[in-house]
Amino acid sequence: MSISRRTFLASAAVTPLIAIETPAASGGAFDERERAILQSAMDEIIPAGDGMPAASEAGGVAYLERIAADDEVAKELHEALSLLQKVAEQPFDQLAHVQRVTALKLFEGAGPNEFAHLRDYVYESYYTQPRVWK
Repeated sequence: MSISRRTFLASAAVTPLIAIETPAASGGAFDERERAILQSAMDEIIPAGDGMPAASEAGGVAYLERIAADDEVAKELHEALSLLQKVAEQPFDQLAHVQRVTALKLFEGAGPNEFAHLRDYVYESYYTQPRVWK
């Protein structure tokens, strides 16, 4: 049975999620390098401010680890992180804020589809967290 993310999220808001074997539970969908890039990119896309947490502080990385159990989601995220790292030319997570923003703009121009996938998954990971619903 195929279920859309919208349907899943609507049902998850009412029904508590049960623990299942996910990539995060078995070592993770992302390696350490990808996780560092992902966390840094997430926090540039949705930084902390006005009393709200940054995307990674709200549990975004863990959320993406869980949904990356879906092969298509995992593929899209891995491709996005790979291209982002390629355009950054240096370890993305070690760049200064201004350099990260520049790298994200280059990434958006070099791979608009990959950028859109990453951006949309980051938004999803953030706005599905109850602590940011206010």
